[in-house]
Amino acid sequence: MERRAPRPSGCVWLLLCLVGSSAWAGEPGSLHERIDAAIDQARVGPEANLASDAEFLRRLSLDLVGMPPGADELRAFLADPAPDKRARAINRLLDDPRHARRMATLLDVMLMERRPSQAVPATDWQVYLLSACRDNRPLNQLFKEILSADGFDPRVRPAVRFYLDRGAEPNLITRDVGRVFFGRDLQCAQCHNHPLIEDYQQSDYHGLLEFFNASYTFTRKEGGKDVAYFAEKPGRRHTFDSVFVKNDKHLTGPRVQGGEELDEPAFPPGDEYKPGAANAPPAPRLSRRATLAALATDGGNASFNQNVANRLWAMMMGRGVVHPVDLHHPANPPSNPALERVLTAGIVELKFDARAFLRELALSKAYARAIDPPPLGKDAGRIGSQLADLKAKTDALAATVEAAEEAYKKAIKTWHAAESSLIPVATAHDSEIAKFDGLAQKQTEARNALAAHESAIKAADELGRMLAEVAAKAGPAVKKLAADKELGAAAETFAKRAKAETDKLAALQKATPAKADAVKK
Repeated sequence: MERRAPRPSGCVWLLLCLVGSSAWAGEPGSLHERIDAAIDQARVGPEANLASDAEFLRRLSLDLVGMPPGADELRAFLADPAPDKRARAINRLLDDPRHARRMATLLDVMLMERRPSQAVPATDWQVYLLSACRDNRPLNQLFKEILSADGFDPRVRPAVRFYLDRGAEPNLITRDVGRVFFGRDLQCAQCHNHPLIEDYQQSDYHGLLEFFNASYTFTRKEGGKDVAYFAEKPGRRHTFDSVFVKNDKHLTGPRVQGGEELDEPAFPPGDEYKPGAANAPPAPRLSRRATLAALATDGGNASFNQNVANRLWAMMMGRGVVHPVDLHHPANPPSNPALERVLTAGIVELKFDARAFLRELALSKAYARAIDPPPLGKDAGRIGSQLADLKAKTDALAATVEAAEEAYKKAIKTWHAAESSLIPVATAHDSEIAKFDGLAQKQTEARNALAAHESAIKAADELGRMLAEVAAKAGPAVKKLAADKELGAAAETFAKRAKAETDKLAALQKATPAKADAVKK
């Protein structure tokens, strides 16, 4: 088994992990109140003052519409004595058309990372995102559409740009799906377990890769030009091994990190496809990509939920609760675990309504704090006492961590032993499936040959009947016009051709059993 790098240690990340990690069950009330309660409970030093009205409006405008407030807008806001003017400003900016464009731009950069357009025009993609943001479509619905996209449905054709403009390359897609949708950069786990992040296993990478391994680009002519689609074949489990550990093969089917391997129904060979649409390749009865899209976005996938909530928090706060936003793992814990739980639960409760979620973030005191840090003053002594208490809790947890790691090592050893016994069976299964595919191809060829043969029989039969009928009707005319040599020659030609077609028909019928036997074999 591949050796693992030791987990990073030190007071800093242990402190961050423990702060707010007590049995905090959440405060009643709205999401912004629960956010502030989680931060207050974890706070070690003094809290910063609230930002001035001018600072708040500038910050809010830049975050929600991407530009600072105008002079008249700022003057009116400063002159407004109403206590709810900040809440009204939040609502006004969220309803501003510029907010939809701001969100569409952020999503474009997040999803495509400024890639040039190739298979799908960038303008179509941007209009697609802008329409979704204007309609305030829930983010999980939008992301489900993108993850399951194949390009065949004209209504959501632009969504397939995520795949096609990555060249439909499975490994590139796997790395980007892991980062963008699950907040986990698994690139270094493609060829071996991650050398620095213990939680990123090679099996995690290949489990995610299995959702895309059976996908391919399908191209057809439309309006005189080639149009690409992202089609799919039935997938199978595959083996992999580490570049650092030779002859140590492992087996996996589709799996999202932290979840179980997908339990796929078994279809008899030849029955894996459902009837395809016209001018499109047949689609598998079970689409792995569609399954991934559903599993990720149904509200039950913790990694997806955490990632969405964390990225929206980072958009408003300038930094994620987990930072960088695509490195969620135990050695890079959230700065406030209780806050992360509140945000993750909140995005699910709001049904992934980005506008409602951003409104709650903007309403929080955390968002409204001034950027200037407050002086420590008399709190310095209390902070030292809290740090000492956290250090004692850390030491007490160390033994529990060590015992859990030993239990994990034993469990993974047992798993690998069971996996080793399964690999030969899976290899034999794949070999038999390959043989079946070869025979199925031959059978298809034999069926096509039989169909062509039957068409030839039908054509010969029809032509023979017509010629014989003409020759029979020409006989009486030839007798009456015996002096007409050309008519007699024509009648004789019809008779000869009729006999030739009859002989050809007999030969074709004689060969039919052999053609039919080829299909049966």
